[in-house]
Amino acid sequence: ETEQFSLDDISDLRFEGCCLEAVEEPVNMLKHLCMVLCCSPIGKTTSFSSTRRRIRSSSLLRVARRMSSDNGQPQQRRRLSIGVIGGGAAGLATARAFLRSNEESNAIFDVTIFESRMNPGGVWKYDEGASGEKKSRPMYRNLRTNLPKELMQFPEFAWGDGDGRDASYVTHGQVQEYLEDYTNEFNLHKHIKYGCKVEHLLVSSDKGVESDDWPRIQLKWSEEGGTESVDIFDSVCVANGHYSSPSYPEIPGLRHFKGRVMHSIEYDDPA
Repeated sequence: ETEQFSLDDISDLRFEGCCLEAVEEPVNMLKHLCMVLCCSPIGKTTSFSSTRRRIRSSSLLRVARRMSSDNGQPQQRRRLSIGVIGGGAAGLATARAFLRSNEESNAIFDVTIFESRMNPGGVWKYDEGASGEKKSRPMYRNLRTNLPKELMQFPEFAWGDGDGRDASYVTHGQVQEYLEDYTNEFNLHKHIKYGCKVEHLLVSSDKGVESDDWPRIQLKWSEEGGTESVDIFDSVCVANGHYSSPSYPEIPGLRHFKGRVMHSIEYDDPA
């Protein structure tokens, strides 16, 4: 049996947590990932609810258990393909956690990040809309973070000099710059497919090498220009965020309102 999901289904997911950088030991990291990478639907019930339960006991956890043999000796290294949907903060941290573990674990992770835009950073990349056009991204001109950068930074990559002289509450441009610096520091660009929009996710009945492996996952994506591609992965991490598609609530009497109705995603500045 297979389960197939559309882009609309995928866009209704959110990535729960992004504390991967704090996990040092690869076995514990993978166990942690099995809890962190839980896809939870927002605002509606979808077929992902059953998949979410299966992800918690996915092949990642089984790989973690097989990192060492019963006598504590390392086993032969396995090569596993990992797909990451989204090149924002969560997707970059996820990719870095897998790639860093290649240096010390008994598994080799081949990581591919799918990013729909032509740069990393996800929601933090600000695009000024053309005059008269509606904005399609939630980032607005004068946004500053509501969390200090000291809490937002990744533990292995300090933000600034740490001398306390820089402002703690930074602009969206500074966050974007930090994420780009993080991408450069750990050479993540070569793992990112830019301009790729994931269209379908298919959980197939084809399992991996081990008898207890979780079924493999097929991704279909389109590139700029309309070219479509398909590939198979041992595991897929959904890190596409949940701010790109506006949600319009049902408000009684709204259709009788004579003024302008504007979604917050369209806001840019008071003018």
